[in-house]
Amino acid sequence: GAKSTLDEFANNNTTNTSAHFLSSHSRNPSFASSSKGTTSNPPTHEGDTSTIDTELLQNSIFAATSEYIITGNELANQTITVSTHGMHILSRPMIICDTTRYERNSLLFAVGFVLRRNVDPRPYWPVLSNLSSTFRSMEVESEFLSHHRTRPQVQVVLEDMLVSLNSRQRDCHLVLDDANMLNVQLFRPPPPPTPPVPDYAVPILLRPEWQLQMYDWDLTINWIVPHIDGCKYVKQIAISSEVDMEMVRACLRVLRHHGVLAYVDVFR
Repeated sequence: GAKSTLDEFANNNTTNTSAHFLSSHSRNPSFASSSKGTTSNPPTHEGDTSTIDTELLQNSIFAATSEYIITGNELANQTITVSTHGMHILSRPMIICDTTRYERNSLLFAVGFVLRRNVDPRPYWPVLSNLSSTFRSMEVESEFLSHHRTRPQVQVVLEDMLVSLNSRQRDCHLVLDDANMLNVQLFRPPPPPTPPVPDYAVPILLRPEWQLQMYDWDLTINWIVPHIDGCKYVKQIAISSEVDMEMVRACLRVLRHHGVLAYVDVFR
């Protein structure tokens, strides 16, 4: 288990600051933490034996990345991803300027995720943006982050969000107060682009032709499908179907993307 050390930065910085993070050492976040005197123990997940060396987190990881967690005005409202110590640290610093409300004329705060290095951070970017914008709006409306009565609720929100994102649905729907709701969901990253079928390869349909014709394909795809017989290579398909070579390549790539086409080398 581990505890957050983000409180140290928030308490020692010379401006009005706060930092709130969801941390992950598996595919999904595994514990939540917030700043200024509040820390949380990670919930226990069956089969999860990963641990974090808190002292290491304090002395090396946090020291190396603190300037990217609470930043100046230049990086405010920007999503920052720092990859270090085998982790992705995602942060979205926010700034609220108000000379009458804050002692130092502005409030700086950040919300973020800590992920394993092998986890794709892209699904977390829109979630982080949504959460940061919601916290900013609530602070402007009711001093949700800075008022002593409502600050403890930030920790509750983070912990509830943690549980929701760790669920099988990977989504979160929270009623924050009478005027605000939080609705976020983690979507899997898109698959990498499908490589084209080489000109020297022989395309092979993985579904019967009649079954493919039931789908609403592009007209050109419907036209060339009968010419894919497992014997002709790409150029021969273009000649027999009287379709431009580039168009045939594009159609075969679409079919392969949808998992209904494979290919073998022409010399086999």
